[in-house]
Amino acid sequence: MSGDLKNPGYDIPTGTLLANVITYISYIGLAFLLSFTVAPQTLVQNPQIMMRLSFFPGLITMGIFAATLSSALGSIIGCSRIIQVCLQITSLIQFSK
Repeated sequence: MSGDLKNPGYDIPTGTLLANVITYISYIGLAFLLSFTVAPQTLVQNPQIMMRLSFFPGLITMGIFAATLSSALGSIIGCSRIIQVCLQITSLIQFSK
C-alpha cells in the first residue's frame, strides 16, 4: 500500500500520527462524555452501556464489524505484498549465486 503513495516518506508518518491523534481525541472525548452522563457503578456493571444509550444500537454493532473487516482486509493486502517482496528477494539471491 505504501508503494502506491506519491510521497511515502512524508505521507506514512503524517497519516499514522494523525490517525493516532484523532483516535486518542475520540476515545478521551467518549470517556469524558460517559463520565458526566453515566454513574460510575453503571459503567462497571454494564460493559455494553453504549448500546443502551445509543439512538441506533445497530450502528455500534455495524461500526465494530466495519472496523474488524477493515483491519482484516488491511492485513490480507499487506501480507500478500510482503510475500511478493520476499519472493522477489529470494529470486534475486538465487540469480546472484
